[in-house]
Amino acid sequence: MAEARVNFWRSLSTRITLLVVTVSVAVFVFLVWLTLYYQQLENRNLAERELRTLNLSSQATLNRIIRYDYPELAEEVIAELEVHRRVSRALIFNEQGSVVFSNLKSEVGRLIEHAQLELPEAFSSPAGKFSLVVYEPDLDRFYSKTPLVGRANQTQEVATWTLLMTYEYDTSLKAAIYQRRWALAGELLLVFILASLLRVYLQHRLARPLQLLQQGVLQLRLTNSDVDIALTDNDELGQMARTIEQIARDRSQYLSDLKNLNTAIEQSNECVIITNIEGEIEYVNRAFSDVTGYSKDELIGQNPRILQSGATAKTTYERLWNKLKLGETWRGELLNKRKDGSNYVVWATITPVLDENNLITHFIGVEEDITERKADEEKLHFLAYYEPLTSLPNRFHLSELMQQVLAAHDGKHYGALLLVDMDRLQHINDARGYEFGSELIKRFAERLKHELKGREHTLAHLGADAFAVLLPEDASSIQAAKNKAEAVGQLLLATTEQPFHVMREELKISASIGCVIYPETDVIMHSKIEAERIIRSAETAMHQAKHKGGNSFQFYKAKFSQQVQQQFEIEKQLRHAISKDELELHLQSQCLHSGEVVSAEALVRWNHSRDGMISPGKFIPVAEQSDLIVDVDRWMLTRVCQLLADLQKQGKHLSISVNISARHFRKSDFEDWIDALIKEYEIPRKSLVLEVTEGVAYFGDSEQRFRSYPITC
Repeated sequence: MAEARVNFWRSLSTRITLLVVTVSVAVFVFLVWLTLYYQQLENRNLAERELRTLNLSSQATLNRIIRYDYPELAEEVIAELEVHRRVSRALIFNEQGSVVFSNLKSEVGRLIEHAQLELPEAFSSPAGKFSLVVYEPDLDRFYSKTPLVGRANQTQEVATWTLLMTYEYDTSLKAAIYQRRWALAGELLLVFILASLLRVYLQHRLARPLQLLQQGVLQLRLTNSDVDIALTDNDELGQMARTIEQIARDRSQYLSDLKNLNTAIEQSNECVIITNIEGEIEYVNRAFSDVTGYSKDELIGQNPRILQSGATAKTTYERLWNKLKLGETWRGELLNKRKDGSNYVVWATITPVLDENNLITHFIGVEEDITERKADEEKLHFLAYYEPLTSLPNRFHLSELMQQVLAAHDGKHYGALLLVDMDRLQHINDARGYEFGSELIKRFAERLKHELKGREHTLAHLGADAFAVLLPEDASSIQAAKNKAEAVGQLLLATTEQPFHVMREELKISASIGCVIYPETDVIMHSKIEAERIIRSAETAMHQAKHKGGNSFQFYKAKFSQQVQQQFEIEKQLRHAISKDELELHLQSQCLHSGEVVSAEALVRWNHSRDGMISPGKFIPVAEQSDLIVDVDRWMLTRVCQLLADLQKQGKHLSISVNISARHFRKSDFEDWIDALIKEYEIPRKSLVLEVTEGVAYFGDSEQRFRSYPITC
């Protein structure tokens, strides 16, 4: 109830009513005062006029009475004046100031100064020719002084007497109110009507609009929706209503955007933190709590220093604060600590928030947890520069190291690169599996590291079974570099011959080592190109060592590269020859004693368009080193089947043998392909003899599938 009373007395409608009542009462009081004032003024004027009229009539009468010397009549006039309702004193005194007649008999004969009467100062001067009327407001009384013509004295001069009267003026408000009662009633009615109209007007033009505005503001405070205020006027209140509605719409949109932004921030995987200028945390999002392990309640009010791990460099923080103090954004990595004590790495973007005076009020930090990414980057870096199996530098890393060495070359010293390749690893993989082979490679790498321990070197794993040993440029001559490299190479060959224990098995292996001395020239045009060329040269020397049967050491020679280039050129031209049909089929016949031809051996010849006939001994070994031999053999088989079909049509029945590579039996489609070839040319299977010079071991169970063909090994 107390709250209701407070609300009632504080309501605008009540205040307007009180204001109207107060103003109305004030106006009415003013009107009453004004009415009564003028009524009293009018009464006084009437009293004064009445007194003057009384003075005139008394003056005329008394002048005649005194002139004709009828004192009893003068006393009668004084008596009549005495009975007047407002005349309180009436007396006549002569020029000497002696009272001649008075309504108080005791005053007759006395001087006027001794009369029981207080005269105003204006009466101290002699009487003139006209009556003098003075009003004393303090006494609510009029004083009149009227000259009278007295009797002539002995010198025949006319004496002047004076009539003095006091006239009591009635100042009673009651009389004035009574006199103006109807006017006051009309004024009261008028004020009431005007007050009522004013209240209705103010209620309609002020209280009601303000009430609607209040409801709109209250709705604005309590809800986030738009506000509709039913004010259509275009006055100040109407404009205020439109402004409030616009503010509501703007706030609704702002809150909607803020809600979306807050949702986005809360759902974001990036950590968001807001601190004040004192460094106290005021806000963190869900991701920040998830990453740090602290709850929001634990973080709010704390300083971000609780996340410091001590592993971030002090210079990083110095650069951070130097940026922020300038009002600029800082970006960088921070190594922080979680609640559980584990460290994590973030990529942080910290921005200062400035007010309208460009003073920093807050700091907003957006952090991305890059711990896993850093770990992935380290893994990628490791994979890019190291072999995962042995954790040794890979070929790319070795090339970069060689580039650095070559870039610092002084032209006076020489180094060496040894390329160590395990012999027959593929055979071991086929026999024991790749897991066994991988374990052997790791043991091989460990042995190399052990043997090279204490020497200045770089050991790299180039992939699969190939390793490289980079010896620094510390030899003063090429020969000295060769001697050192050969000593290291022989040491590695010797240690390789020692048994390896892998998966409870003991086995011996060998290795082939190729070596190149670097730099090969005093002028290094481009260190990267030179590094790759040196590695390739070492590989070429290693292949030469393998061709010698393995378990050997071979220095690189320029002719090795020439041979490689020549083989590459032959392989390229041989592919062209097959596609351009430059190969020729030759037959070597086998005859009986009678001279009858019963069989033949197919031979391939290459009739080069530019170089003429090329010996099979020159291009067949090159083809054998790649699947190109398969294309050559299939070309021969196709031509032989064509020839057998032609001979069969001529009534000649003989068999032709074709020497093929065992690589065919590793091709899953070879059986279907040769069956289709036999069917296409409709020749007997036994007329085509397949010779595999590389042995049965190369095709294994394929022998059973090709029993319908004459096969010799």
